[in-house]
Amino acid sequence: DKTVTLPDADVTLVSGTMLATDGDGSGLSGVGKINQCIQVCKSDVTSTTSTSLVDITGITLDITPSATSSKILVMPNLYISTVTAVVVEARLYRDATIIAGDDVNNLLQWFGDINSWRGQPIGASFIDSPSTTSATTYKVQWSTASGTLYLNRPGAGTTFGASSTLTLWEILA
Repeated sequence: DKTVTLPDADVTLVSGTMLATDGDGSGLSGVGKINQCIQVCKSDVTSTTSTSLVDITGITLDITPSATSSKILVMPNLYISTVTAVVVEARLYRDATIIAGDDVNNLLQWFGDINSWRGQPIGASFIDSPSTTSATTYKVQWSTASGTLYLNRPGAGTTFGASSTLTLWEILA
């Protein structure tokens, strides 16, 4: 048997039973609760030949956290391809602050030929602590050491290949 302490009562669970709520979680405290989830989906094709980091047009999203203690789970999922072997670098920003992809935090880099016929789905997840209740912008930038990078199409083709997304989850702390 296990005793679970809730804000208004203690509940003892007999082995083999489960604790259920009224369905909306309103009886639970806010810790770890998902407050909002938003996503942008980019399905058109874009490319870059930039050797310095530039915004990926359409992979930008604003969220307004409900509390300064909230965490934001940031999940970019990109479909990138090239025609030749190159180094792909990406960086994730909260407003003007780098939250992933600098030399101190996980450098987001992919080496080699990202299959020119089918592209490469590249995903990541990061927990950010913006410490604000103001609207906050998250975006992804990319660059290439040489050649052309494509988003949402095979490098060797000209047709649509997939969609790329940026998803933000506000988690109450």
